[in-house]
Amino acid sequence: MLVADQFQRLGLGTELLGRLLQVGRDEKLDRIVAEILPENVDMRRLCERFGFELQSSIGDLTVRATIGL
Repeated sequence: MLVADQFQRLGLGTELLGRLLQVGRDEKLDRIVAEILPENVDMRRLCERFGFELQSSIGDLTVRATIGL
């Protein structure tokens, strides 16, 4: 998911992520997994607010966010 700079901090990312999770539930998915750049603190916080578990390892270039549905 990517939100252009001019649309950030307007709640669009929150709305998109919420809808993505609802579609995943409607489609009976087991989980959703995302890869986030470590420096993208805002996205990491957003995922945590929605209940994602964040995991990172030394040497990894991304943080893995996972949520069970």
